[in-house]
Amino acid sequence: SVIMKQQTARHKSRTQSANDMEARVISQRLALVLSTRVSCLVIALTLFVPFTQIGLYPEADLSMRSWSARLETEYQRAFEDLQDNPTTNTSYGFKSSVQEMIFFYSELDYLPFKLEGYDEQVVVDGRPAYIPGQSLLTDFKTPLRNDNILKVATPTCR
Repeated sequence: SVIMKQQTARHKSRTQSANDMEARVISQRLALVLSTRVSCLVIALTLFVPFTQIGLYPEADLSMRSWSARLETEYQRAFEDLQDNPTTNTSYGFKSSVQEMIFFYSELDYLPFKLEGYDEQVVVDGRPAYIPGQSLLTDFKTPLRNDNILKVATPTCR
Protein backbone atom coordinates (compact mmCIF):
# COMPACT_ATOMS: atom_id res chain seq x y z
CA SER A 1 0.00 0.00 0.00
CA VAL A 2 2.89 2.32 0.75
CA ILE A 3 4.45 1.46 -2.61
CA MET A 4 1.16 2.21 -4.37
CA LYS A 5 0.90 5.57 -2.62
CA GLN A 6 4.44 6.45 -3.69
CA GLN A 7 3.78 5.42 -7.29
CA THR A 8 0.51 7.37 -7.29
CA ALA A 9 2.32 10.43 -5.91
CA ARG A 10 5.04 10.08 -8.54
CA HIS A 11 2.45 9.69 -11.26
CA LYS A 12 0.57 12.73 -9.97
CA SER A 13 3.76 14.79 -9.83
CA ARG A 14 4.69 13.68 -13.35
CA THR A 15 1.21 14.48 -14.62
CA GLN A 16 1.28 17.78 -12.78
CA SER A 17 4.74 18.65 -14.10
CA ALA A 18 3.65 17.60 -17.61
CA ASN A 19 0.60 19.83 -17.27
CA ASP A 20 2.81 22.67 -16.01
CA MET A 21 5.15 22.24 -18.95
CA GLU A 22 2.26 22.15 -21.38
CA ALA A 23 0.80 25.30 -19.80
CA ARG A 24 4.16 27.06 -20.07
CA VAL A 25 4.51 26.09 -23.74
CA ILE A 26 0.97 27.28 -24.49
CA SER A 27 1.62 30.50 -22.58
CA GLN A 28 4.84 31.15 -24.52
CA ARG A 29 3.15 30.43 -27.85
CA LEU A 30 0.24 32.68 -26.97
CA ALA A 31 2.60 35.49 -25.94
CA LEU A 32 4.53 35.09 -29.20
CA VAL A 33 1.38 35.16 -31.33
CA LEU A 34 0.00 38.20 -29.49
CA SER A 35 3.24 40.14 -29.59
CA THR A 36 3.62 39.37 -33.32
CA ARG A 37 0.11 40.60 -34.04
CA VAL A 38 0.57 43.74 -31.97
CA SER A 39 3.88 44.44 -33.74
CA CYS A 40 2.27 43.96 -37.16
CA LEU A 41 -0.59 46.26 -36.14
CA VAL A 42 1.82 48.96 -35.00
CA ILE A 43 3.81 48.71 -38.24
CA ALA A 44 0.62 48.76 -40.34
CA LEU A 45 -0.71 51.84 -38.50
CA THR A 46 2.63 53.59 -38.80
CA LEU A 47 2.57 53.06 -42.55
CA PHE A 48 -1.15 53.63 -43.11
CA VAL A 49 -1.96 56.71 -40.97
CA PRO A 50 0.14 59.16 -43.06
CA PHE A 51 -1.82 58.12 -46.16
CA THR A 52 -5.01 59.44 -44.56
CA GLN A 53 -3.43 62.92 -44.63
CA ILE A 54 -2.65 62.91 -48.36
CA GLY A 55 -5.80 64.65 -49.56
CA LEU A 56 -5.78 67.31 -46.88
CA TYR A 57 -4.56 70.84 -47.18
CA PRO A 58 -0.76 70.97 -46.80
CA GLU A 59 -0.27 73.25 -43.82
CA ALA A 60 3.46 72.69 -43.76
CA ASP A 61 3.96 73.85 -47.34
CA LEU A 62 6.44 76.72 -47.26
CA SER A 63 5.67 77.83 -50.81
CA MET A 64 2.75 79.90 -49.54
CA ARG A 65 5.01 81.88 -47.24
CA SER A 66 7.57 82.28 -50.01
CA TRP A 67 4.96 83.56 -52.44
CA SER A 68 3.60 85.91 -49.80
CA ALA A 69 7.04 87.43 -49.26
CA ARG A 70 7.70 87.62 -53.00
CA LEU A 71 4.39 89.33 -53.73
CA GLU A 72 5.05 91.84 -50.98
CA THR A 73 8.45 92.63 -52.47
CA GLU A 74 7.07 92.91 -56.02
CA TYR A 75 4.26 95.21 -54.88
CA GLN A 76 6.80 97.43 -53.16
CA ARG A 77 8.92 97.51 -56.34
CA ALA A 78 5.88 98.43 -58.43
CA PHE A 79 5.02 101.25 -56.06
CA GLU A 80 8.62 102.51 -56.08
CA ASP A 81 8.63 102.35 -59.91
CA LEU A 82 5.62 104.62 -59.94
CA GLN A 83 7.33 106.98 -57.51
CA ASP A 84 10.54 107.09 -59.57
CA ASN A 85 8.72 107.65 -62.89
CA PRO A 86 6.18 110.46 -62.50
CA THR A 87 5.07 110.07 -66.13
CA THR A 88 4.01 106.44 -65.59
CA ASN A 89 0.62 105.67 -64.10
CA THR A 90 0.73 101.84 -64.31
CA SER A 91 3.27 99.25 -63.20
CA TYR A 92 2.89 95.64 -64.39
CA GLY A 93 5.62 93.92 -62.36
CA PHE A 94 3.25 92.85 -59.59
CA LYS A 95 0.73 91.47 -62.10
CA SER A 96 3.35 89.24 -63.72
CA SER A 97 4.33 87.87 -60.29
CA VAL A 98 0.70 87.04 -59.50
CA GLN A 99 0.43 85.28 -62.87
CA GLU A 100 3.56 83.27 -62.08
CA MET A 101 2.06 82.29 -58.72
CA ILE A 102 -1.17 81.16 -60.39
CA PHE A 103 0.86 79.09 -62.86
CA PHE A 104 2.91 77.60 -60.00
CA TYR A 105 -0.24 76.38 -58.23
CA SER A 106 -2.04 75.31 -61.42
CA GLU A 107 -0.84 71.71 -61.14
CA LEU A 108 -1.48 71.37 -57.41
CA ASP A 109 -4.72 70.45 -55.66
CA TYR A 110 -4.73 73.69 -53.69
CA LEU A 111 -4.08 77.31 -54.50
CA PRO A 112 -4.51 80.81 -53.14
CA PHE A 113 -8.04 82.03 -53.74
CA LYS A 114 -7.73 85.59 -52.49
CA LEU A 115 -5.16 88.36 -52.10
CA GLU A 116 -5.74 91.16 -49.64
CA GLY A 117 -3.80 94.35 -49.07
CA TYR A 118 -2.54 94.84 -52.61
CA ASP A 119 -4.79 97.64 -53.79
CA GLU A 120 -4.84 98.17 -57.53
CA GLN A 121 -5.90 101.80 -57.34
CA VAL A 122 -3.23 103.74 -55.45
CA VAL A 123 -2.20 107.35 -55.00
CA VAL A 124 1.47 108.05 -55.64
CA ASP A 125 2.76 111.52 -54.85
CA GLY A 126 -0.77 112.95 -55.15
CA ARG A 127 -1.57 111.39 -58.54
CA PRO A 128 -3.74 108.31 -59.19
CA ALA A 129 -1.87 105.20 -60.30
CA TYR A 130 -2.61 101.57 -61.04
CA ILE A 131 -0.83 98.37 -59.88
CA PRO A 132 -2.81 95.48 -61.38
CA GLY A 133 -2.68 91.96 -59.99
CA GLN A 134 -4.96 91.53 -56.98
CA SER A 135 -8.08 91.10 -59.13
CA LEU A 136 -6.58 88.11 -60.98
CA LEU A 137 -7.73 85.82 -58.18
CA THR A 138 -11.38 86.93 -58.14
CA ASP A 139 -12.47 83.92 -60.24
CA PHE A 140 -11.23 81.39 -57.70
CA LYS A 141 -13.82 79.94 -55.32
CA THR A 142 -13.56 80.15 -51.56
CA PRO A 143 -13.13 76.66 -50.03
CA LEU A 144 -16.34 75.20 -48.65
CA ARG A 145 -14.77 74.27 -45.32
CA ASN A 146 -13.13 76.87 -43.13
CA ASP A 147 -10.66 74.18 -42.03
CA ASN A 148 -9.22 74.27 -45.55
CA ILE A 149 -8.36 77.96 -45.36
CA LEU A 150 -4.88 78.93 -44.31
CA LYS A 151 -4.15 82.62 -43.93
CA VAL A 152 -0.58 83.62 -44.66
CA ALA A 153 0.41 87.10 -43.60
CA THR A 154 3.60 88.89 -44.45
CA PRO A 155 5.77 89.64 -41.44
CA THR A 156 6.26 93.26 -42.53
CA CYS A 157 4.26 95.46 -44.88
CA ARG A 158 6.46 97.62 -47.03
